[in-house]
Amino acid sequence: MKKNSIIFFIIILIFTACTSSEVKSTHKEGTKEEYYILKGINYVREGNYTKALKEYEKAYQKNEDNIITLKEIARTYVKLGDYDRGIYYYSRALKIDGKDQESLRNTGYIYFLKGDLKKSLVYLNKVSPEGINAETIKLKAYLLYKERDLKNAYKNFKQVFSQEKQLDLVYYKIYSELLNDMGKKEELRVFLEKGMGKYNSDRDFVIFYSYAVGEYFGEYALGEKEIKRYIVSYGGSDSLYMTLAYMIYNQKEYAQAESALKLVSYRERYNKDYLELEERLREKI
Repeated sequence: MKKNSIIFFIIILIFTACTSSEVKSTHKEGTKEEYYILKGINYVREGNYTKALKEYEKAYQKNEDNIITLKEIARTYVKLGDYDRGIYYYSRALKIDGKDQESLRNTGYIYFLKGDLKKSLVYLNKVSPEGINAETIKLKAYLLYKERDLKNAYKNFKQVFSQEKQLDLVYYKIYSELLNDMGKKEELRVFLEKGMGKYNSDRDFVIFYSYAVGEYFGEYALGEKEIKRYIVSYGGSDSLYMTLAYMIYNQKEYAQAESALKLVSYRERYNKDYLELEERLREKI
């Protein structure tokens, strides 16, 4: 689930940058290279990637070494799911300018999408401090964590979370796991409490926090307290009731846990987590 969420954001990142501002439009009949690029970019914005590629190919035929054309072709192939061709055209761009930050970043992103974490990290490590952004740092940290380079993963995560501007729950969970793996319990506690101070009205964060204090510190009563606080303040939901039942179950209050579980709507009672907890309760009651 975590990786799928990261993949979704990576695809968005590849298409966030738009090089149209770099293209100076010209209407000279003899050289329509820029015109074709701009036309292709407009097709991309409309979601018509096949037509966009046709326009980029026209620009490419005019000049095979235009780095803007190469990057637009690469980006569009990625959108179409052809990662190998995306890498090929970014590699062509990097032959022209080996330090092009967008090409280095996006090549790293594509290798991640392909599941080649080692190559992804190689390219992301080539991005300069000036060309790196918060999302790239978080991905680097995740890759380092997967490679079990905990020290450098920690360094990168700490850098990005010190400048956090909005909640990114996927990486919040990963960083929490990392701190736990490294035995940094006190730092983990501070991190969680700081998050709760900022995001105590965010349902998904409160659920995460409750599981975290329960699983990492054995404080299921605190998790129960926070879930109840949220329900009283903002209303309940199936995910909140499931979490509440789980918190109570782990305090061995099985009858109360069963009562909380009954609050879950019928449409969610075939959910795997629901069925597992229901089965565990049957064994206890």
